[in-house]
Amino acid sequence: MNTEIGTYTGTDSTELVSSIDIEQMVLRRNHAVTKVEEAYDALATAEQTVHAIPLPTTLGRGTHYFPKIAVSKDKRGDMREQIDSLAWRSLMDKSGLFTFMDKKARDDWYVQTRTSKDKSSREEKDKVPVFAFDLIATTFQSIHSNRGHYFRDGLVRLYRSLSWHFKTNNPRMLGKRIIQEWAFDTWLNSTNFPTSLRYENRDKLDDLERVFRVLDGKEELPHTQSLAAAYGHYVVKNTNKEVWVDAGGYFKLKGFKKGTLHIEFLRPDLVDEANRIIADAYPNALPAS
Repeated sequence: MNTEIGTYTGTDSTELVSSIDIEQMVLRRNHAVTKVEEAYDALATAEQTVHAIPLPTTLGRGTHYFPKIAVSKDKRGDMREQIDSLAWRSLMDKSGLFTFMDKKARDDWYVQTRTSKDKSSREEKDKVPVFAFDLIATTFQSIHSNRGHYFRDGLVRLYRSLSWHFKTNNPRMLGKRIIQEWAFDTWLNSTNFPTSLRYENRDKLDDLERVFRVLDGKEELPHTQSLAAAYGHYVVKNTNKEVWVDAGGYFKLKGFKKGTLHIEFLRPDLVDEANRIIADAYPNALPAS
């Protein structure tokens, strides 16, 4: 039985960069769930023992609460879901498949595999899927087979999220430069200049950089090393922001007091490839010229 899932570093690459022992992860998950069940069973047994003493009524209040934790099916289910949620997250992070997903696709994945604080309104279908080998294989084979679609969908969403209110932007394709409105958060300060990028604009920069790195055959950088993180740090530390800043060879960035962020592309070959992917996959995504 093949129990390894490879991590991949390009839209067409099938080179196995590293492997993950899925079977071992499932065994450890099962062992953890078993230990949790044993712990709750031990508490339930302790409850029965306490009530058999019996204790004086003055101590009754103290013996009334911990048994509820021991016998609660909800609590046991919550622990199982927390373990499974962490396991799904860990496997997805290690698989490298997040590289092909934009923020929306990643958020959708997190919603499907994380526990919810509101237990009262949840249905059975909303619960975290069990971290079992057959389901893992089916899920990740589907994601891997459709990674190109995830990449293209994210690229189209990114394209549609860009502002087309300036003459430098081209409403028919990604051109030499794009301009984002309302890119910064803090306005009132001694320099009369915004001091931080808005979170949604950081996400767009991260997605833009991810697209270009994938098209360039490179791995996605950790968020702490990303273009958005680096430029966000620059904005905080430098008072003179109306200068072009080279952002890793793919873009140049320049902020303005009115809150706009200019992004100039430095790799026209990658811009052309991005436009080709959008036009080929979604002929109606780009407005007619």
